[in-house]
Order: sequence, then C-alpha cells, then structure tokens
Amino acid sequence: MINDHLFLQLLNCQLKGRYVLEEKQGMGKRPVYRQRNKLHLRDAVATRFNNVRDTADEVVGAEEETRKWLKEREVSICGAVIRSGELLTRMPILLKEGKKLTIVQIHGKLRKRTVSEIQPGSKQERDLTDYMIRAAYRSGVLMREYPDHSINVEFYFPDKSYISSKEGLYKYRSELSESTRGRNEEEFEKLFMKIDVTQSVADMVLNGVPDGFAQQGYCEISFQKLLEKIESLSFEELEAPVNPIAHCRQCEFRKSGSDISGCWELNFADQSIQYPDKHVHELIGHGNRRESENGELFQEQVQIHDGLHSFELMKKYGGPKISIQQRRNLQILSARGENVPTVWLKKEAEMLKDIQYPLHFIDFEAATYALPNRKGVSPYSPVYFQYSCHTLKNSELLEHTGWLDEDPDEINPGVAFTKKLAEIPQIFEGTVIHYSPFERQAIQNLLKQFRTGSEIRTEEIDILNSFLVGQKDQTNERFLDLSKVIRDSYFNRFMEGGLGLKQVLSGVLMCEKFLRSVKDDNECSLPMKNGYFFGTENPYLDIQLQNSSISDGSAAMNAWISLKCGLLSDEEQLIVPSVLKEYCRLDSLSMVVIFNHIKQLLNEFSEDEPGDIILF
Repeated sequence: MINDHLFLQLLNCQLKGRYVLEEKQGMGKRPVYRQRNKLHLRDAVATRFNNVRDTADEVVGAEEETRKWLKEREVSICGAVIRSGELLTRMPILLKEGKKLTIVQIHGKLRKRTVSEIQPGSKQERDLTDYMIRAAYRSGVLMREYPDHSINVEFYFPDKSYISSKEGLYKYRSELSESTRGRNEEEFEKLFMKIDVTQSVADMVLNGVPDGFAQQGYCEISFQKLLEKIESLSFEELEAPVNPIAHCRQCEFRKSGSDISGCWELNFADQSIQYPDKHVHELIGHGNRRESENGELFQEQVQIHDGLHSFELMKKYGGPKISIQQRRNLQILSARGENVPTVWLKKEAEMLKDIQYPLHFIDFEAATYALPNRKGVSPYSPVYFQYSCHTLKNSELLEHTGWLDEDPDEINPGVAFTKKLAEIPQIFEGTVIHYSPFERQAIQNLLKQFRTGSEIRTEEIDILNSFLVGQKDQTNERFLDLSKVIRDSYFNRFMEGGLGLKQVLSGVLMCEKFLRSVKDDNECSLPMKNGYFFGTENPYLDIQLQNSSISDGSAAMNAWISLKCGLLSDEEQLIVPSVLKEYCRLDSLSMVVIFNHIKQLLNEFSEDEPGDIILF
C-alpha cells in the first residue's frame, strides 16, 4: 500500500520504497511529538468548520468512518482516509458540501496575508510546491474514488502580522466553556489565513510535477499516469537510478544502519573506492551538490581547488585560523589515505588557560510554536522553558544545576526561568561558557520582553543585567563562545559533517578513545558522571526511556510543546520531563567534555614549545 509519505519518497527515488518498507517492518512504536503538535494546529483550524468529526487513529477504522460520513450532505472530517487500489491518502481535513469536496492542509510557515497567490515551481515557493505536490496526490486519489465530485484545495498558514489578544491560546483544548471556545474561534480566524490553491493544484494534476521536483521520467506527465506508474512498481525489483540525486544528502538510507546496508554502499560504490563509508555529503561546508552532480560521490574523489594539497602547506600558508576549506581539504586527504594530523590545535586556543573561574557551562532550550502562549506576542515567539548549567568551581570540582518548566498552568515560563538562573551557585561571578550565540541572544530577548510587556518586571530585569555583566571588578571577558574556539582553532580527523555541539562531541569522544589506545592508557580527562562518556560515542542514546526519541533540540522542543498542550499520555507525562532534563544536562556536560579535552592537550605541552599543537 502506497501512502502519502511513501508516494513523496518514491517521487525522489524508487529505491526508497524498498528501504521504507524494510524500516517499517523493523520499527517499534515511537512517539512523534512533532506530528501531535501538527494535529493540535489542525484541530485549531477545524474550529471554524461545521459538523466536525474525528477519525480513529488506526487507518482501517478511519477509512471506514470516512466512507460512512461522506454519505452525509455536509461534514468536516479530521484525518479522513481514502483508499483507491494500491493508493491511500490521509488528509488533515476533508470538507464535504453536497457534491463539493475540499482538501484542507495546514502548514506552519508564516505568510503575509497580503500575499494570496502561490506560484508553483518558483525558487521562492519551493517549499510550497512540495505542499502542492502532496495536495495533487490527494486530489488524484479522490478523483479516482469520487469522479462525480468537484475537488477544491485550501492551504492555511499562520499570519505573519498576527498578535495574540489572549493568554495561553495554545491551551484551547482544555477550555470547555462555550464563551471561551467562541473566543478561541475568533482568535483562530485571525491567526490562520487561507489561500485557495484549487486551480494551481488542478493544473499540476493535469500537467504533472514541475521539472526538478521528481526523478527523471516522473515529471511532466499527468498525475493519473504518474499514479498508475507508481502503483505498478514492484519494490523487490526496483533498480538504482543512473546517478544519485540531490535528495540523497537528507536521505536516512544513504549510509549503513545497524540492520541493513546503506544504499550507496550497495548501489554506487565500486572496487576502486577505498573508504565507501566516507561520502561527499559529510564534507564540511555548504552544499556539495556540484560534486555529487559531477559524479564525485565519495570524499576521496573530490578535487582540492585552492592549491593547499598537503597538511604541511596548510600549516605554512593557511593563516592564523583553521578555515572551512582547510577542514574540507583535510577530510579529503584523510579519505585518500594521506598523512593528516589526529589533532591540530592552533596556539590561539591558549586563551582557555586564562579564563576566570568559576566556569558556568550553560545551555538553554527554547520552543517556538504557531499558537502563542502569551497575550501581545506573534506566532513562533520564543519561549525559554529549560536550562542546564555545569559549574566548574576549580579545575576539578563540578556542580550541576538545572530547571524545566513542568507547570501546565504557567503562561509565561520566562519569569520562572529567570528567577531560577539567579539560583545557580556563583552565577554572577566568573565566566559563562556557551556554544553558539544563542544563550546571549536569549537573555536579550527576555530583557526586551520584560521591558515592553504590560507589566515592567524590574526584579527579572535586574537579574538578567547582572547575569550579562557579572561582578563590577571582573577583568576577563564575561562570556566565552566555545563554538568560536572550535571553529577557529581546533581540528581532529574524526570530526565530520559540521561543527555543531553534538558533531564535535562525537569527534572528541572518538579522538579521546584513539589517544588512549595509542598511549595504552585507561585514564581519561573526560567527566565520567553516571558513565555517560564511557564506552559510547553517542551518549544521547543512553538516556532514552521507552523509545522517547529526544536526542536533538527539535525533538526536545516538540516534546515540551506536547507536554504543555496536554497531548501526552499518562505514561509519557512521567517519562518526557525526565528525559528532557537528562537531554539538556548532556548538552551542558558536553561543553565540559570538549573544554577539558582541549585544556588537557594544552597542558601536555610546556610553555617553551610555542606554536600549534600537532599530534599525528
């Protein structure tokens, strides 16, 4: 059975059909917080329609309910399921009025109410063209089952200019009074703008998917022919395309997994490739599309263009900082089996020796949601709901503090967030270490909120100002962005893909493991609290409970939104806060790990050895 998701996968690459099916066969039940939050938005839009019905979660039951309810003259079906042959679609909302069917899709992208048209295929509307392809598929399936009905399509978007006039709008489902529901409906009418895309979708159904939005042979044929072509696929006999495509970069099946071989390893590697696990898409830097289109699929095939064809040349002529291009070249050289350092640390990193204790390694988590939490704010205004801080009082004593908003009735967590920051031991002393500018920006955003709201919150403003400036007699810089130290001054040959916190952590852990094996040394400079950093290259997997799947910032944000909106089961309400706390705690501890790793390298070299630290 081909559903909406599998159809879109097959448009990009036929091979995905096989992998998607294999993945589903091996999948347990996993929470999808983002999907729940999308359904929460869908239900908010549905408040404007009449005779609203909600289908069952199970597809078979939802299909039976949909067919039954479509016999009524007027109905609004949330989660409608239509099956035609081997094709199946589940729509956010399907409206019926007589012989008129309307597909309603809700999308989270902010849009100006004054822009009422969508031009499919244009560079500016690329994301929206993807939405339209999904709508065209749904229209095609509907046309096969209800050929005597007219089919309309409407997209709903949050209005960029909307300002909430209500507190806690996201909690609308828990407000049961008739007057409150009516006020919510008025707010949602203002918040969500509608664009009628019936004609654009009809043109796509007639003329096919625009060129560049599907693999060769699937573009510019009518949708009915396209559906027949996909419906007739035999997944067991699917052949690889002639060349990999741009979508390969994001494809989860490209690299080897725990149970199945990666797609490129099976279909594109040849005997001349020495390192088939080192793909071009893991080269640091933007894009790599040009290389893959030229047939350079593996790192060892990629050309070096700036003339620095060896580490010795990079060291001699590369400048005071390690550039992105140098990192890229070192990856290419490593994939060719040439000599590159295990660690390269520029002398500028020595600034870490002089920073003022205590050191506060701090990480904030924020959520952005289309339904505002407070009166007077716009969609996607950030809500700071969690922090974790590891305080290094001296070179050895490490103390942890953290906070998570778990109060379902708290409208503005920023107030409690700020007061809890003030409770971190010695927080107004020493140095605040963060990774990326996000934390400093968060403080500025909170200051703006407390200064411009309906109530000027002087206590919170004083706390945040003190947090920014520290003690009056402080001589060192108050803030240190560890990501800048890494970006400018640190390289190890295990780092791939980017310089984000989790990517760098993975590289550092592999590097430490390698250095210990070379030294035949079981001791490690990394913190071992609760064993998270012992014998594992991805400690974020170790903290999951009941397949909670909170291992990145997006998942953490969506899990908290689901918690705040009352969308979790009783069991999840116990599990999710615990995992969120451990997730944020790992983020701040990861900074300690990286910091200690660099300090240990600096300490191993004496003061009379000037210059870069290089370990082969």
